[in-house]
Parts: sequence; C-alpha cells; structure tokens
Amino acid sequence: MAALIDRLVPVRADRSISLDEWASWFLPDGPLAVRTTYAREREELPDASFGSVVWATYLRNPIVFACLSLRARLFADIRFAWQQMRGGRPGALFGTPDLRILEEPEPGRTTGDLLAAAILDADLGGNAFLLRRGDRILRLRPDWVTIIWGSRRATVADLWDPEAVVVGYGYAPPEQEPTVYLPEEVAHFAPTKDPLARNRGLSLLTAGIREILADSAATTHKLRFFENAATPNLAIRFPPTMPLASAQQWIDLFEARQAGALNAWRTLYLGGGVEVEGVGLSFEAMQYTELQGEAETRIAALTGMHPVVAALSEGLQGASLNVGNFSSARRLVADATLRPLWRDIAGALGTIVPPLPGTRLWYDDRDVPFLRDDVSDRAKVVEAEARTIGELIRDGFTPASVIDAVVAGGDWTRLAHTGLTSVQLQPPLEAPAAYRARTDFWAAEGPLAALGRVPAGTELPPDHPLVGAYPSCFEPIDRRPQVVSRAEVLAARARLARAGRPAGIDAIARELGVSRETVRRRLAEP
Repeated sequence: MAALIDRLVPVRADRSISLDEWASWFLPDGPLAVRTTYAREREELPDASFGSVVWATYLRNPIVFACLSLRARLFADIRFAWQQMRGGRPGALFGTPDLRILEEPEPGRTTGDLLAAAILDADLGGNAFLLRRGDRILRLRPDWVTIIWGSRRATVADLWDPEAVVVGYGYAPPEQEPTVYLPEEVAHFAPTKDPLARNRGLSLLTAGIREILADSAATTHKLRFFENAATPNLAIRFPPTMPLASAQQWIDLFEARQAGALNAWRTLYLGGGVEVEGVGLSFEAMQYTELQGEAETRIAALTGMHPVVAALSEGLQGASLNVGNFSSARRLVADATLRPLWRDIAGALGTIVPPLPGTRLWYDDRDVPFLRDDVSDRAKVVEAEARTIGELIRDGFTPASVIDAVVAGGDWTRLAHTGLTSVQLQPPLEAPAAYRARTDFWAAEGPLAALGRVPAGTELPPDHPLVGAYPSCFEPIDRRPQVVSRAEVLAARARLARAGRPAGIDAIARELGVSRETVRRRLAEP
C-alpha cells in the first residue's frame, strides 16, 4: 500500500480552473485539440475542471440545471435486486439481505440518494467513485481520485499495456495525505467513456460547452437589454458646439430618467440640437426566441432528455402537446438513456456488492412512475400472457416452467414437458432429489413474490416453482434412504447445542441429512 501511495503524482492544493480556461481547451489551438500520449503513463489523473463545471454550468445555466436535475431524479428512482442467470440468459429478480447496504448506504440515506450523487458526479465530472467501508458506501469526490495501473510484465507499469490492470485508487483531498484503496473497495461509474483514456470517463457537457456558453451569453444579453432601457441601443449625437460639461450633465440626467427596465417606454424629450439614433437589433429582428429555443434543444440532446419530457419551449409547441408524442418521448428517454445508465451502475456496484454464483446485480424498474405503461396497454399484455400460459399447460408443459418462460419474455428453452398430453396429465413416476435453500432470499417479481421470504435451509421438492426460477439459491439434497439410530440423533442435538446453534428437529435433520419425520420417530423411541 505504501508503494502505491508513493506513486501518486503530487498536486497543488488548489487544482480548480476557471470556466473560461476550461472552454479555451476546446478551441482549435487549445490543448485538447490534439492530445499526446506520454510514454510510461501509470496513473489517470483527476480532471481539474470539475468545480468550475459545477459552478459555471450546472448552477448558473437554467437549462443545464433543469436537464441534469431531471435526469438525476429519474435515474435515482429504481431499486436493486439480484437477477438469476440461466444458460446465459437473464431470469427472474430476487432479493437477499446482502442488498441491505444498497438500500441504506449510510445512516439516514437511501438508494435514491446514492444514485443521485453518482449520476451528477458522472455527468459533470465524467466519473463517480463509490467506496465501500464495512456496511457503508461513501462518495469520493471525482476530481480528487487518481486511477493507478499496474502490470505483471513490467516493473514500471504503463497503463496502455494490454495486460495492465487497475491496482488501486488514490484519493487526495487538498492539504491531506493521499489514501489508496484497493479495486474491490471502489465502484467506478463512468457512463460516458473518454476514447483517449484507458478507464476514465468524460463530462457529459464537454461536447456542448460552446453551446452552453452561447446560451448563457444570450441570457446575459437579455438581462442587459432590460437593464439598459429595455429598448435597442441608442446612439446620442451632440451638437459640435455643446461644451463637454453640458454634455456630461445631459448624459447624467438621461441615465437617471431613462435607463433601466422600470423606465422602459417613457417618453423621451430632447432639445438643444441633440439627436437620437437606434442601433443594434431588437429581439424580434434577431429571432431571439428561436435562437434560444434551438440552444435549449441541443443542450437537452446532450443529456439524453427529450425536450417534451424536459418541458422545454420547443418541446411544448404544436402537436408535441398531445399524449401520443409524450408517450413516444418517454419511451425514447427510458430505452436510450435511463436503462443503459442503470445497466452501467449495476455493473459498477457489482464490484463492491458481489453477486451469488450464477446471478448478477441488476435493477428493478417496475415501481418507477415515469415508466408505468398505460393501463390499457398493460391489460392487453396480461391477457396475451394468460392465454399463452393456458395453452402451454394444456399441451403438457409443467405450470412452473410455463410461468418461468413467459415471465422471462418468451424464453421457450425454459419449458419442461411432463411427457403427457391432453387431459391425461399425471405426476412423473420418478421423483428426483429435494433441494435446500442456500441463503435467505425472496422473489422480487411475478407470482412468486407473494411467497415472501424463504429462510435458509428451507427444503422444497424439485418441481417447486422457486427451485425452477432460482436454481442459484438452492443446493440438491441426497434423498437416498438413510438409517440413523436414536443415539446418533441425540449426539447431533448435543453437538449443535455445544456449538450454540439451534438444536430443534429441523436443525438435527439438516445436520444428519435425513427427514424431519425420521428425527421425530427416533426421538419418540423409548
């Protein structure tokens, strides 16, 4: 760990830069017009522009703030669950107590708080870093994090070595000693990839910085327009014979009575040969509304928020006000923006909240109000699914496998046939082994969610729908006939008691690998 700390590049205490400096990087002759890759790079350094982007764009441009805050609210509306993977295809969702840390990452904070902070860091700084320490998940400010790379092939690692891997994350707040965290302690979320970096992300606003500056300049122009008489600029021509002192006195009087939005439209009285001529363009002449409306749309496009969804001016004109267009815009935002983001954050958090074998960390968006389908559309889907389930069961497929296949979006490889057809359906003659739950878990969707929590050690028959839907949560039990004596049962009970573990009938049966009935009969023997 000390060696990793020594590798951190020293940085000055104040690493912030101004917005103008950052914007100048993207000019044709700026440092980001052509980037050079230096030899033997070992670290991906923090982006010093994070603070400036927050202050100068997010907090001062209303369109950027509206789009990014809406994006954060929608992004933060999901919850996490485990997803069963079967044959490489995603299955049903379920939960375990291991997800508790994502539901309450810090005391008094929720999943939504964690996700909102992560998406704002990623959108404004290009990266979000979430640190797991025990039963808490903490935010690391992105412009204080350095990504450290290493490789087994070289003593001095180069991050562009194909075999290089991340060996740590250095965290160095100003005026503090750097701290290095291991890769399995940090979730790195970077939805917008920087093609010129190995692992770092890019601020969502990078490509639109000049558009944002232009929109801010237009807003400033509008403010100056109202501050300076709320009319086009005026050119005042004084007579050549007017003394300078008299001209200055006239200027002071004019500014006191005519300047400012409160004095707009007042009658202007002139005398002494003074002439007034209007210069510049009015708002109508320069098509101000269209100009600013198009800028709003381009900024919304950067954030993936449709103008209709973000309620921007161009999105609220004409036919866009009807429900059909809003539904289309909502689906576009959900499919093209939100779901890819949820996929990426689930993958990043899987580093610090590892899933069970055969499963993955995934998102549950069924309770997101923004994504709720129209009632009529959902009713049609349910009707079609019910008809499909009935037909497959009548054709001889097991009910549990039919429901599993339909819930999985029509994955027919999950169907299991009884070998019987028509009304002659009968249970199979051969009964395979039973199954035991590996851990506490609960189904998070579908009809099986009504069963609630399934405690660890619960034994179920092989044809139970839970066993078919969540095979990673169960282990097989050998049900071959076994003979145990009363002495063995008593010895197992004593052994469990000495270990401080439950010593009831169920616990003894699990310990000896026999049925509850067997244990009960042996204990009832004289």
